[in-house]
Amino acid sequence: MVLVILKPLNSIGGLMNKLDNLFIRACKSKDAWTRVQSVYRRYYYYKVDKAAITSILLRLCEQYAPIPPKTLIDDLHPGNQWKFESTDYYEKCCMILINNFRYLEVNKLPDDYIKPQRFR
Repeated sequence: MVLVILKPLNSIGGLMNKLDNLFIRACKSKDAWTRVQSVYRRYYYYKVDKAAITSILLRLCEQYAPIPPKTLIDDLHPGNQWKFESTDYYEKCCMILINNFRYLEVNKLPDDYIKPQRFR
């Protein structure tokens, strides 16, 4: 009997699919929240579901830019609410995950990440 472990397509050999690439590039743009919502509407569903966007960004963070748990807990602490305009929990989570990608160095991403012209 042979045990076969199946992995998601984008984790085989470090390959990044195009949709992951679009989400990461949206996180690195000037108006990141609007652009992330736009990518979600274009490829998933026309009505924005913040919980679904949070799960997508969390999966990307787990694969490409892990956040230390202490940082995540500190950012979600009620004493740090002044950093966010919104009071929606999922939107705060999205903004924390977006900021994690925004400040991530491009050379820490896989080689098949398509870099914008200004980073080449």
